[in-house]
Amino acid sequence: EAFGLLAGYMLDKWHAQLEGVQDPAQACEAIVDWICADQPMAADTLIPMMELYVHAARNAPARRLIGDWAAQVQQSLGRYFQPATVRALDAVIEGITLHNIYSGGMIPRAEVQEIVARVSAGGALAG
Repeated sequence: EAFGLLAGYMLDKWHAQLEGVQDPAQACEAIVDWICADQPMAADTLIPMMELYVHAARNAPARRLIGDWAAQVQQSLGRYFQPATVRALDAVIEGITLHNIYSGGMIPRAEVQEIVARVSAGGALAG
């Protein structure tokens, strides 16, 4: 139940991050803001998130929770990007967050912007 609350909390934060986003360029900036913000690295969410991932490795309901969470993130990104780009951006969000946790330092914002721009290039939905 606690993991479900955590997932709901983080999804609420994610949806708030995308509030008002109207196009792929704004979505990219929101992604960069999310990655570079304190929230994913905050101790009150970071440790429980890592515990959820470890628990999910051996627990099917926890894996489904993470899968549902990822699906909702991807669905929100799907308003702006093609499916393959959505999956890649989701992996970038998760990957850079984990890298920042374990590398002992944050990837600079300008570098995150470049990574997100490269991954999203050519993958926007036609508007």
